Amino acid sequence: MCSPGLTLDQFLDGEPVVTDAIVRRVVDHLRSVDDGSLIVDPVNALVLFKNGPMFANVRIMKKWTAVGFNLRRRVVSTRFSRKVQEHPGGYFHVINVTDPDEIDDEVCDWLTESFLGEEPDDDDFSGDMVPDDVDIFIEPPR
Repeated sequence: MCSPGLTLDQFLDGEPVVTDAIVRRVVDHLRSVDDGSLIVDPVNALVLFKNGPMFANVRIMKKWTAVGFNLRRRVVSTRFSRKVQEHPGGYFHVINVTDPDEIDDEVCDWLTESFLGEEPDDDDFSGDMVPDDVDIFIEPPR
């Protein structure tokens, strides 16, 4: 039998103010796009975000807070702290955050995309490209 989890307040009790602010900024953003399926599950030094499967997490480290999220595409950015990990159906990205202001619009867009489990519809999609002269669409593997 599983033991009861922590509340977010219990999880953040005793954490530095900056860590509290980083975690709450991520939580607040995800709650702002929630369709009723968001589960915030604080456990030990980690907050899991689920809407069925786990799609993101926040891990408290000694010198930073690691914000990780799954995307169906690999994003290339100097903001990522570790090698992007490929797994069946997607890629896991991690950003080491030391200031709540680092959870900016770009990171929030990635978190939203992760929550929705979809590729973006805009022209900024950096996935595989099909040349204009090709008349068929090749579905990327899922």
